Amino acid sequence: QLQSSSSSAVIFPVDWCCIYPLPPGACKLVFTALIYNLDSLLSVSLHPATAMAGCNDTESSESKLEIKAVNTNFQAPGGRGYIQLQSTGNITADVDADWCVLKEVNPNEVVFEVKENTGYSGRNALLTISNGVEKKAFNINQSGAVFIFGKDEWMLRTDNKAATLPIKLQSSFDYTIDIPAEAQEWLSFEQNAKGINFKVKENTSGKMRGAIVNVAAKDRSASYQVIQYDVDELTGTWQGMFSDGQMNYGLKDVIIEKQEDGTYLLSNILTGLPYKLKAKAIDNCLAFGAGQNLGVFEDNLYLSFEILSSDLYYVKDPSVTISLGPVMLTDGTFVFAFSGIKESDPFGFVFRVYELSLIHISEPTRRTPISYAVFCLKKKKKKYNINSG
Repeated sequence: QLQSSSSSAVIFPVDWCCIYPLPPGACKLVFTALIYNLDSLLSVSLHPATAMAGCNDTESSESKLEIKAVNTNFQAPGGRGYIQLQSTGNITADVDADWCVLKEVNPNEVVFEVKENTGYSGRNALLTISNGVEKKAFNINQSGAVFIFGKDEWMLRTDNKAATLPIKLQSSFDYTIDIPAEAQEWLSFEQNAKGINFKVKENTSGKMRGAIVNVAAKDRSASYQVIQYDVDELTGTWQGMFSDGQMNYGLKDVIIEKQEDGTYLLSNILTGLPYKLKAKAIDNCLAFGAGQNLGVFEDNLYLSFEILSSDLYYVKDPSVTISLGPVMLTDGTFVFAFSGIKESDPFGFVFRVYELSLIHISEPTRRTPISYAVFCLKKKKKKYNINSG
């Protein structure tokens, strides 16, 4: 860059370096050349009319709106997004949703804030950027809030030994875990990548204990029952009721006894009638198998214990069971219920009455022909059907 007060000219002795006409009003000449042999430079002088190229306010330039980087996809908690750009002209921005708020708009960046989405559904907004000549549009996407928990894990029954009880839990937002103050001495929790581990200490109190724990994230929540006891605490004499779906019936002095072989008997489930149900201890509950024949009901009628499956079919298969276990009420008391924990668990059970008939069958294939009786059970139409759930 040179400045001169005398009349001068610019001369290059090579054809690969040229002087271009400058616009009117220029004040300085800027040029760049690689000179490998200084001796080849004959003379350099400046003319008073030369100017700095590009200093002219009337020089035209091309419009440019180039996008460098974007951040437009968000999870439910929201956050700060941006459109990084390189542009000429005055930049303006507009967004068509009130949950997406513009924070900063300049030629290099458009910054916006996405508010948290507590709804189940995802949502999107349209952000438009313009430099007065060009426009570019961007979709701002935000997913719905997630609060996923195991529906089959709401009841956590365990024996009196110290234990860790895992549950699955996934949430878009931070969640709180509320353990009642009276249970915090023996019940605690720890979070892990998949959810929560409830930790119970050994129960040496000699009695059943439990807690209803609430887990909440924003406006969604789940409740868990943690009950610790010995299965033999289910034995004894109890009062209760059963329902046929229309009415509730009282049960007086229902007895649960443990047998020498480790199985259990439940009697007086039908008050005043001598029928007994057999059960085994499974998963810290009493499991009653389907298809138990309880005995003669009256005359030639026979009473059968059958389970009502989750899809409302009567089941007689002994491998199918329904469990009796404790449930904690909101006032802190316990009741024993034939209640399923999983959605696939039985809906309830029924006492079904069948007609008993005697059929004689002989076996001629034996050397000494004998006859013997087979009790054939078949449904008695329009007879007793006593439901319990």
